[in-house]
Amino acid sequence: MHGPAWNGLHGGYFSDPAVAEPLLDAVRAALACRRPDAIVDLGGGTGFLLAELARRNLAPDCRLVNVDASAAQLQPAASSRIQKVCAAVDQVRRGALVEKSQTLLFMMRSVLHYFGRAGLLPTLQHLRAQLRPGEYFVHQSACCAEQGAADSLNRLYALMETGKWYPIRAHLQALLASAGWRITAMAAAPSLLLEDAALAARYRLTPAQLADLHAALRASGDNLRGVLETTPAGFRAWLPYTVFTCVAV
Repeated sequence: MHGPAWNGLHGGYFSDPAVAEPLLDAVRAALACRRPDAIVDLGGGTGFLLAELARRNLAPDCRLVNVDASAAQLQPAASSRIQKVCAAVDQVRRGALVEKSQTLLFMMRSVLHYFGRAGLLPTLQHLRAQLRPGEYFVHQSACCAEQGAADSLNRLYALMETGKWYPIRAHLQALLASAGWRITAMAAAPSLLLEDAALAARYRLTPAQLADLHAALRASGDNLRGVLETTPAGFRAWLPYTVFTCVAV
């Protein structure tokens, strides 16, 4: 799903300026502490977040760089100010983003879970290696407050065979620290409502696969209010987000 199709997914969550407010507020606060030469959105997709920064004139003197592994997702021109770099988040290098003397700020939304349980720490370490001490990494990442909620969501995504994995918040905090990040602030962001029909479209589940998924969830007994709720017709889930403001140490 690319461009307009992506922007309309999950009720338009990823193209809603109000939903983006907590992350953009955190970026604004980081810019007040240290003004970089370039703001890089890692896994930035259509460039919506950078376009919002430009529209709000939050960083008029900063280069805006959108990094995404999907060339098709990079095609929409969200703003003429945005430079596009087609690269994987866990492989992109500082030298492809700025000149040697220039400074960076990384931002990211809803990306870390793509790397799975085994890939999360190496990805955080790679990103830390691209920044210099004192540079900022502001990201909105999916993580749960309680282990039971994380277990339910991870069972759902395992059944869909996505490879995605969601940690509890305390575990993500510990991984960030071990990778060389100091967390200076955390804030809640709106949860993402995941309805079964939208997930079936996104992950190309056939009607038979979706029926099997419904049956497996009912058999598992997962039915946590506000996390994963099964119904006679199917299920719905909520992905909780936290905005982390991190400084490279």
